[in-house]
Amino acid sequence: MITKQQYESVVERSVRMLERAGIVITPEERTRLEVADFGLGELEKTGLEILTYVNTERACAKELIMFPHQTCPEHWHPTVGSKLGKEETFRCRWGTVYLYVPGSEAAPLSAIPAVAYFNVCAVEYNMGKMSEAAAACDKAITVDPNKADAYFIKGSALYGNGTIDKNGTYTVPPGTIEALNKYLKLAPTGGHAADVQAMLDALKPVAKPKAK
Repeated sequence: MITKQQYESVVERSVRMLERAGIVITPEERTRLEVADFGLGELEKTGLEILTYVNTERACAKELIMFPHQTCPEHWHPTVGSKLGKEETFRCRWGTVYLYVPGSEAAPLSAIPAVAYFNVCAVEYNMGKMSEAAAACDKAITVDPNKADAYFIKGSALYGNGTIDKNGTYTVPPGTIEALNKYLKLAPTGGHAADVQAMLDALKPVAKPKAK
């Protein structure tokens, strides 16, 4: 949640960027500028500034303003039952924008490669491609060894690739426990700490009762 002061500052910055791109808006349109942080509280990293011209059930026209190094999270407008979804396209009017799809070809070109590789990691994980997700997280970690969330997704992906042996023990690939522990070391009170601890607890050996 951003404050009113932050909102006004971001709106002013957005208007200046539109002017720099040769886009003039009216005073009334300025009052309709939206600032979206997607509830993450990290607007400078993840967010979007929006001016909506028209928005119906089937189509919309908007100006999307992104600050340097800002990322807009992946989202969908799918068809649900008889309600048709939306198709989207965009044109970059000024500056440079990167569109990330599954794969890592564009990541090295990013101004912040660690974030780019992490985005690939998250997309692969959400698609259920655990091995690919872990590999992308490794690249993010190589660039930024202190990126806690990359260790979380890597550990979760490896955990998801575990198998149950003939004794009924859940066995995870090498590196799983190390990645989860590294997350806790970097972010002991992070948003995923409870989930990480639960995975680690589940992997602890269970003491067998002594024979009588």
